[in-house]
Amino acid sequence: MNEQLITFDTAKLANKKGFIGWSEKRYNKKGTFNESKAWSISAPTQALLQKWLRELDGWPILVYVVPYLSKQPRKEQCFIWRRGQLITLEPKNTYEEALEKGLQEALKLI
Repeated sequence: MNEQLITFDTAKLANKKGFIGWSEKRYNKKGTFNESKAWSISAPTQALLQKWLRELDGWPILVYVVPYLSKQPRKEQCFIWRRGQLITLEPKNTYEEALEKGLQEALKLI
């Protein structure tokens, strides 16, 4: 099982918000994986970015996904917790989609 890498849009936002963690995979300006040492931004796993948000100085941001309690088909719902505020996002079809959306929204809070 491979860990899910963040999308190019999430990587750009994370970079803008100060994430400088190293990843073996990197995106180039066009949003494809970079094979050279030219301009690129880190493409970490969702789990690594989630950990970085949790460990921010001051007010950590918690991003978590739980099964959405509704009718079938099963969906996943993401919640963000920051400074005593709980933000509930729209349910997504998969855990990875829900987490990706949560990571994007959490980065916007920084």
